[in-house]
Amino acid sequence: MKHSRPEPTYDALQSWMFISVIGFMVLGLLASVVTSRFAERRRQIRADWPEVRGTPIDTRIVLESRRNGPFQMYVGQCLVEYTVAGRRYTVWAGGGYMDPERKFAAERMVECPVSHYSVHYNPEDPADADAHGASTTP
Repeated sequence: MKHSRPEPTYDALQSWMFISVIGFMVLGLLASVVTSRFAERRRQIRADWPEVRGTPIDTRIVLESRRNGPFQMYVGQCLVEYTVAGRRYTVWAGGGYMDPERKFAAERMVECPVSHYSVHYNPEDPADADAHGASTTP
Protein backbone atom coordinates (compact mmCIF):
# COMPACT_ATOMS: atom_id res chain seq x y z
CA MET A 1 0.00 0.00 0.00
CA LYS A 2 1.30 3.37 -0.98
CA HIS A 3 1.31 6.21 1.47
CA SER A 4 0.18 9.39 -0.05
CA ARG A 5 1.87 12.58 0.87
CA PRO A 6 -0.26 15.51 1.80
CA GLU A 7 -0.33 18.20 -0.83
CA PRO A 8 1.68 21.28 0.13
CA THR A 9 -0.61 24.11 1.05
CA TYR A 10 -0.11 27.72 0.15
CA ASP A 11 0.72 29.85 3.19
CA ALA A 12 0.15 33.52 2.42
CA LEU A 13 1.87 34.62 5.65
CA GLN A 14 5.13 32.86 4.72
CA SER A 15 5.04 34.37 1.24
CA TRP A 16 4.59 37.89 2.60
CA MET A 17 7.33 37.34 5.18
CA PHE A 18 9.72 36.19 2.44
CA ILE A 19 8.84 39.17 0.23
CA SER A 20 9.25 41.53 3.21
CA VAL A 21 12.67 40.11 4.10
CA ILE A 22 13.88 40.42 0.51
CA GLY A 23 12.45 43.95 0.33
CA PHE A 24 14.25 45.03 3.51
CA MET A 25 17.49 43.54 2.24
CA VAL A 26 17.18 45.48 -1.02
CA LEU A 27 16.36 48.69 0.87
CA GLY A 28 19.36 48.16 3.15
CA LEU A 29 21.67 47.65 0.19
CA LEU A 30 20.28 50.71 -1.55
CA ALA A 31 20.70 52.83 1.60
CA SER A 32 24.30 51.62 1.93
CA VAL A 33 25.13 52.61 -1.65
CA VAL A 34 23.47 56.03 -1.31
CA THR A 35 25.24 56.71 2.02
CA SER A 36 28.58 55.68 0.57
CA ARG A 37 28.16 57.94 -2.45
CA PHE A 38 27.04 60.84 -0.26
CA ALA A 39 30.09 60.41 2.00
CA GLU A 40 32.43 60.27 -1.01
CA ARG A 41 30.86 63.38 -2.51
CA ARG A 42 31.21 65.22 0.82
CA ARG A 43 34.86 64.11 1.10
CA GLN A 44 35.54 65.38 -2.44
CA ILE A 45 33.94 68.76 -1.68
CA ARG A 46 36.09 69.09 1.46
CA ALA A 47 39.23 68.11 -0.47
CA ASP A 48 38.55 70.96 -2.90
CA TRP A 49 38.33 73.56 -0.11
CA PRO A 50 41.19 76.07 0.22
CA GLU A 51 44.17 74.85 2.24
CA VAL A 52 46.32 76.58 4.85
CA ARG A 53 49.05 75.40 7.16
CA GLY A 54 48.09 74.62 10.74
CA THR A 55 50.19 74.40 13.91
CA PRO A 56 49.42 72.13 16.89
CA ILE A 57 48.96 74.05 20.15
CA ASP A 58 47.50 71.48 22.58
CA THR A 59 46.67 67.79 22.98
CA ARG A 60 43.94 65.62 24.45
CA ILE A 61 42.95 61.97 24.79
CA VAL A 62 39.42 60.92 23.82
CA LEU A 63 37.65 57.61 24.27
CA GLU A 64 36.40 56.26 20.96
CA SER A 65 33.99 53.33 20.73
CA ARG A 66 34.76 51.01 17.85
CA ARG A 67 31.88 50.21 15.49
CA ASN A 68 33.30 46.79 14.69
CA GLY A 69 32.93 45.39 18.18
CA PRO A 70 32.85 46.03 21.88
CA PHE A 71 36.39 47.42 21.98
CA GLN A 72 37.15 50.95 23.06
CA MET A 73 40.27 52.85 22.13
CA TYR A 74 41.90 55.95 23.57
CA VAL A 75 42.81 58.28 20.74
CA GLY A 76 45.35 61.10 20.89
CA GLN A 77 44.29 64.34 19.25
CA CYS A 78 46.01 67.67 18.65
CA LEU A 79 44.35 71.07 18.72
CA VAL A 80 45.42 72.71 15.47
CA GLU A 81 45.46 76.48 15.06
CA TYR A 82 45.16 78.03 11.59
CA THR A 83 44.59 81.53 10.22
CA VAL A 84 42.19 82.61 7.48
CA ALA A 85 41.91 86.28 6.44
CA GLY A 86 43.75 87.40 9.58
CA ARG A 87 41.42 85.51 11.95
CA ARG A 88 42.55 82.54 14.03
CA TYR A 89 40.60 79.28 14.22
CA THR A 90 41.16 75.87 15.81
CA VAL A 91 40.16 72.32 14.98
CA TRP A 92 40.90 68.96 16.68
CA ALA A 93 42.82 66.51 14.50
CA GLY A 94 44.29 63.03 14.84
CA GLY A 95 47.61 62.86 16.62
CA GLY A 96 48.60 59.43 15.39
CA TYR A 97 48.27 57.41 18.61
CA MET A 98 45.52 55.09 19.72
CA ASP A 99 45.57 52.33 22.28
CA PRO A 100 43.16 50.45 24.54
CA GLU A 101 45.26 51.72 27.49
CA ARG A 102 44.65 55.39 28.30
CA LYS A 103 48.04 55.70 30.02
CA PHE A 104 49.92 54.49 26.91
CA ALA A 105 48.20 57.03 24.65
CA ALA A 106 48.55 59.85 27.21
CA GLU A 107 52.31 59.26 27.63
CA ARG A 108 52.80 59.68 23.89
CA MET A 109 50.56 62.73 23.61
CA VAL A 110 52.22 65.00 26.16
CA GLU A 111 53.30 66.95 23.09
CA CYS A 112 51.72 66.66 19.65
CA PRO A 113 53.86 64.26 17.58
CA VAL A 114 52.89 66.05 14.36
CA SER A 115 54.83 69.24 13.65
CA HIS A 116 52.34 70.83 11.23
CA TYR A 117 49.02 70.10 9.58
CA SER A 118 47.33 70.81 6.28
CA VAL A 119 43.97 72.38 7.05
CA HIS A 120 41.17 72.43 4.46
CA TYR A 121 38.53 74.98 5.43
CA ASN A 122 35.10 75.89 4.16
CA PRO A 123 35.45 79.24 2.36
CA GLU A 124 31.92 80.20 3.48
CA ASP A 125 32.63 79.33 7.13
CA PRO A 126 36.37 78.99 7.94
CA ALA A 127 35.55 77.46 11.35
CA ASP A 128 34.31 74.36 9.44
CA ALA A 129 37.58 72.58 8.69
CA ASP A 130 39.48 69.29 8.50
CA ALA A 131 43.14 68.96 9.43
CA HIS A 132 45.55 66.19 8.45
CA GLY A 133 49.11 65.74 9.63
CA ALA A 134 51.63 66.97 7.09
CA SER A 135 54.79 65.73 8.83
CA THR A 136 55.98 64.25 12.09
CA THR A 137 58.61 65.53 14.41
CA PRO A 138 61.81 63.47 14.55
